[in-house]
Amino acid sequence: MNDKIKQDATIEILIHPEESPIRGNLVASGDDVLDKQLEDAVIEELEHNPWAWCMVEVKASWKGLKASTFLGGCSYRSEADFKVDGYYDDMIDEAIKELTQNASEIKAELE
Repeated sequence: MNDKIKQDATIEILIHPEESPIRGNLVASGDDVLDKQLEDAVIEELEHNPWAWCMVEVKASWKGLKASTFLGGCSYRSEADFKVDGYYDDMIDEAIKELTQNASEIKAELE
């Protein structure tokens, strides 16, 4: 069932404002000067790029069922950069797993 749902599911990527502050949460390299420079750069980038500091939601929909996975504290140049980072595929798999579980529970209730 999992493969069928994965094949037919609609996947959406949504970004939400990240509630945690950039300062103190972006990086902890051990070099306070470098950390501040990186934080300053992200703060500046955020003025015109919502991907610079956000929470990413990957939503999967299938036959009226929906499941979402979330990843906070994200800093990317674009959606394309997020997709190649590896988290995207993991988040899809997690959402599909939840959809499959929901579908199985519904099927069991109907039997």
